[in-house]
Amino acid sequence: MIVRDLVQEYTVKNNARFLRLGMSPDGVYTARILTPGGERELSDRNLKRLEQLIKLKYNLSMPAGYRLGESVITETSGYSLSGSYTDDLVISKIWLAHELAKVLKEAGVDSVPVAYVLGSWYGNQSIILRKMGVPIDQIINVERNPQWSKTGQQIQQAMGIGGIKNWAIDANRVSFRRLGSPGVVINTSTNDMPDHGWFDHIPQGTLVVLQGRDKEPPGAEHNYKSPEEILELYPLDNILYQGTRHLQDPETDYDRHMVIGIKGPNQLRELTFMGMSQCTKDCSGHKAGYAWSKQRGGAHAASWSPSFNKGAEIAAAGY
Repeated sequence: MIVRDLVQEYTVKNNARFLRLGMSPDGVYTARILTPGGERELSDRNLKRLEQLIKLKYNLSMPAGYRLGESVITETSGYSLSGSYTDDLVISKIWLAHELAKVLKEAGVDSVPVAYVLGSWYGNQSIILRKMGVPIDQIINVERNPQWSKTGQQIQQAMGIGGIKNWAIDANRVSFRRLGSPGVVINTSTNDMPDHGWFDHIPQGTLVVLQGRDKEPPGAEHNYKSPEEILELYPLDNILYQGTRHLQDPETDYDRHMVIGIKGPNQLRELTFMGMSQCTKDCSGHKAGYAWSKQRGGAHAASWSPSFNKGAEIAAAGY
């Protein structure tokens, strides 16, 4: 918990109620503090002191090419590195690791060859899985933002944590070919991830772990009021765990839900193909067009069947 320990130490020493750390789009680490006298930016002197703390306490230098700066952060947590370590997110990831370990133990699984973590952000879930000893040989973090993926890799290396790969790729384009038996796919970003095929690509028999929450701000892909609502969108066979935790983020309280189950055969979701196109019956036309296009290197179709053409169009787009 590098950032959280650092924040606690800095705030105590400097009589600050809250230290806000992050990274601006141009790669500048940013910091502001809330003190009894109000909110202010860190001075050059304090920025250097903060950088010294990082180096001395954690033997960790700032990633190459980055510097601490005085740019203003406009959100309490958001998508910054410090925002990924808020109490609620850490608790939810520990909860996931704990329940997954229980499910694997009860199933008599001593080792999982490969687990994918989709929408992995800075890779925090993979670190917690490793630190809690969940028996996974290799973890593959999938994060489409290359800078977040790179930062996560640097943190893992600095902490001496191995057995983790970091892929900067859209989760909807992952084929899951590296999954063994048993295979595990984890997605704690279902609120924000566009539903363009990631679930449909997961092979039958895979152990799937999903988290989602309610009270998401406008613009989120999904909001879930219960574990059952997650399962309505992403149906699983043989539900091994489902539950809800009431949590508090920097802005509001909310409920986070989790389900663990087995991906069943040919599960259709609300009669849509790969979550992208409505089906009128059993999606057979979409499937045929999709397979036809894949066999021809992503060719477009112009048949009499709109569903066949749509399936081919989705394949041609690279999904």
